[in-house]
Amino acid sequence: VESGAAPVAVNATPSGAAVRIASVRFQPADLTVATGTTVTWTNDDAILHTVTSGMSVKKDDFGNYAITADGRVAGEMPDKGKTFSFTFATPGEYAYFCSRHNNMTGRVIVR
Repeated sequence: VESGAAPVAVNATPSGAAVRIASVRFQPADLTVATGTTVTWTNDDAILHTVTSGMSVKKDDFGNYAITADGRVAGEMPDKGKTFSFTFATPGEYAYFCSRHNNMTGRVIVR
């Protein structure tokens, strides 16, 4: 490293481009990354989870959700330890949810 040169540290750590799924939650729920970053979701639960881009909004107290998938990101992790990766090539905000558990929501902000 050159003396006086400051390294760019946009999500330079492995956790900066990773989302863990545990206890039926995306962790972290919000993640900010640089354009071109590959984000990897890892399922630490023993049940199927998906990463489905779009919106999942609670409609009522009976467990009903209004869901709208937009087709930009779609992947599934059927078992514990399975992963799904996606490279975000375009800046913007990507809301997502689990299509099996509509209360699970997350967001990737790409700058």
